[in-house]
Amino acid sequence: MIHPSISVYVSSGAASDRRVNIACELTQKMNAKLVGLGCQSISSKAFPNGPVSNRLLKLEFEHATAELTQREKRFRELATCKTPHLEWRGSNDYPLKAFINKLRSVDLLVIGSDSEAPLEHRFNPATIIMQAGRPILYVPDHVKTVPFRRAIIAWKDGRESRCALANALPFLKITKDILLLGICEEAQTQQEVHEILSDVGSYLLGHEITVEPKVAHSGNYSVAEELLLQAKQYDADVIVAGAYGRSQIGEWIFGGVTEVLLNQPPCACLLSH
Repeated sequence: MIHPSISVYVSSGAASDRRVNIACELTQKMNAKLVGLGCQSISSKAFPNGPVSNRLLKLEFEHATAELTQREKRFRELATCKTPHLEWRGSNDYPLKAFINKLRSVDLLVIGSDSEAPLEHRFNPATIIMQAGRPILYVPDHVKTVPFRRAIIAWKDGRESRCALANALPFLKITKDILLLGICEEAQTQQEVHEILSDVGSYLLGHEITVEPKVAHSGNYSVAEELLLQAKQYDADVIVAGAYGRSQIGEWIFGGVTEVLLNQPPCACLLSH
């Protein structure tokens, strides 16, 4: 039997434990293999004045390896009783490099903000999303469960939305209620957006996925603010969206949906670029 692979980033602390539990729930729903991913590089604090002795370098490496061993132990404690298909991959590297190297063998990566990690071991989720080539389930620290009960597909006609939708198909198939949301922007009419959503709905129906289309108007709000409002009203537990329809720096300067979803996420976000 072929099993999809879901990878979850394992660090330390309560947020990491919740993330592993969420990944376990998803693997159960999809009969998937769960791959724990741990990263622990040698601390730069070990080199305050430049080169160090081989002895100190060995001690720092042993410390990093011991930390990875503890993370693997915690991962197996949380996951062993919940899914029979487990794998662990540890790396003495920084998260970004480790993530990108390991993504070639998985279907989905589950990450969070990892705000509890030491500053030098934190990563920018946006950079992971831009380079992954895989869908990313971004789980905010405050989220305790992602049941894929009510999902919103945030549709903006373009490459990123099409990519996100294709990547999300396996997960949408296990979702009970789905809102296909189009938000009218400048120079768009409600009829135009409705026709676009009708096409998207037909595509999903061909994959045996039924959605409820909705056209919203941002009015005095930005598109991102309207999306957050719709997610709250719909009580969504996951938002499916294409990430960075314009450049990352463009979103940072002018504001954009992706930046808002990463910095003010109302729920988990399934993102693809």
